[in-house]
Amino acid sequence: MKEKKLSEDETDEFIQLLSKEFVKEKLTKLNRLSRWYLYLNRSYVEPIMFKNEREALEELFESHSKGQVGTPTELETILEEDAQFYIRKLFDHKEGAKKLYNYMNEYKGKHYKSNDHKVLLDKTGLLKRIKLKQLARVWSFTRTSSMIHHIFETFCYIVISNT
Repeated sequence: MKEKKLSEDETDEFIQLLSKEFVKEKLTKLNRLSRWYLYLNRSYVEPIMFKNEREALEELFESHSKGQVGTPTELETILEEDAQFYIRKLFDHKEGAKKLYNYMNEYKGKHYKSNDHKVLLDKTGLLKRIKLKQLARVWSFTRTSSMIHHIFETFCYIVISNT
């Protein structure tokens, strides 16, 4: 009997969906300085002005062409990259591929509404299995001394964005 698993594109797409929802949930669990940094960036900075890498701009163009008009902050980008890495790591074996296939079929079968993705995260157990402390880049980014530096940098970006 042939084992059922997702194609590479389907796997990438589903892991992106899981990581986006994971990021939404974990952003609410960040410390106060990190949440303030996100607030300042979302409210007062035009982040597209500060994209320096061609690759980042192409990804942003691609996401905007799909209708996602938000520009993620540096913290959101790091969190999503780390989340995708750990989610891939969790499902990167035969048993994990089967589980991912089953989660995807269940997801497609029930046609989850946009607010029901937390159910999918609960089913996969990602919220309990991946802690912020495990995400090394996020952990170092959100430490107090680092956040003070990033908030100062954000104030500079605010001045540049609004002049």
